[in-house]
Amino acid sequence: MSIVRIVGIVLAVLGVVATVVPGWFGPLTRVPPPPAEVYALIESRVRGGMVLGVGLILIAVTSLRPWSTRIPSAIVYFMAGALVSRLFGIVVDGAV
Repeated sequence: MSIVRIVGIVLAVLGVVATVVPGWFGPLTRVPPPPAEVYALIESRVRGGMVLGVGLILIAVTSLRPWSTRIPSAIVYFMAGALVSRLFGIVVDGAV
């Protein structure tokens, strides 16, 4: 396993933990205390999902050539991480 994939796995795990418990990373991400509004609760989890997306990119995209397939797949993995965290927030916190 390459160093890039190991870093990707670490970032993916960190992103999952930050999605599940966003309050633990408040000092690092400057997240204010949990708001009473459901939409803000769900959106507080998205930062962890973005870290998850970067981890997925590092795991899946091993080279930048050919550009025509690697760049779109990197964007898809990044957006997938954010969407997974948002869906997790909807399941846990409820819909708006």
